[in-house]
Amino acid sequence: RNESEGEPLLSLGKESARPVIATAPPSPSPARVEWAVHQVEHAVDYAVDSSLWLHLSNGLNLQVVHHLFPQVGWGHYTSLAPIVADVCAAHGVSYTTQPSFWAALRSHLSHLARVNAGADASVWVQPAPGVASQATLSALGQLDNMKTIADLATVVCRG
Repeated sequence: RNESEGEPLLSLGKESARPVIATAPPSPSPARVEWAVHQVEHAVDYAVDSSLWLHLSNGLNLQVVHHLFPQVGWGHYTSLAPIVADVCAAHGVSYTTQPSFWAALRSHLSHLARVNAGADASVWVQPAPGVASQATLSALGQLDNMKTIADLATVVCRG
């Protein structure tokens, strides 16, 4: 299917999947580097049994299943999700799900709050020369120094 077909719905699908990425806790063992384990433990599925969210997100509410089986049509993801859950349970892999989009969004916002409250919250690695323009680096520097959303609004409105 051409990605441009049904663009508004596809756009909603892409955006509705974004809040859940990286909300799962990292694997407790750094020795676990298996590709499939990484896919499962670094993504979150939400509204697993919801036909509505399956269709609104074009299957990306089942992000874990999508990462494991990108070649499978998203209409099959709800059948695959319980199999993924069973295999993960049998092998001690953490498969994280949220009951709804809103629960996934809350989880993601909590994750961002935790990440941004730590000692390294304002630390970022400057890109290699030539990767980002000076204007981009300047904008990132301004963002890094902001303390509140009001500061961001001031910069955006100045614009």
